[in-house]
Amino acid sequence: MAETIYSYSILTDVTSGKVANGQLESEIFSSDITIAVNRVDSLGDALSIVMKDAISAGEKTILDGVVLAHVIDPPAGDPKDSQGYPIITTKKIPDGYYPEFREIEFETAKLDSIHDKNYLGADLGMSSVTFLDASRVEMITPTQDELIASCKYTCLKFAPGDDWGIRDRKSVV
Repeated sequence: MAETIYSYSILTDVTSGKVANGQLESEIFSSDITIAVNRVDSLGDALSIVMKDAISAGEKTILDGVVLAHVIDPPAGDPKDSQGYPIITTKKIPDGYYPEFREIEFETAKLDSIHDKNYLGADLGMSSVTFLDASRVEMITPTQDELIASCKYTCLKFAPGDDWGIRDRKSVV
């Protein structure tokens, strides 16, 4: 089986003139084409559909119809970019609130080295450090000597709550 590329013009071969690569790939997968789609690429006006192998003339007609009928679905919930991936948005800080900046520090292979405090010095408790040996197995309650001898990986886990970065100015005063 050899990959086969089918090329189209987004402006002339797609009725809407726009393509969401991930969505189009799903539409091809859901069609009656028996050969699997490998990927959908688009750049400018060029649309390339890469199939895992050549498709029959009848399946090419189906593919042409899927491409022609492709219309980008409106975002349901989170907005998506032109390739169907979610767009990350920032949260608006309400009046009277400020962003709470923090620093997290830790030392590799050292017990109790994590520093996870706000600017007032209060421990925020949203971070933890785990230690792994050479086989990537977590070292449960190691001593400092065991860490020095066997620790090959130190992992920082950061697990904030929903509004961890936004604080009311009144609560600081």
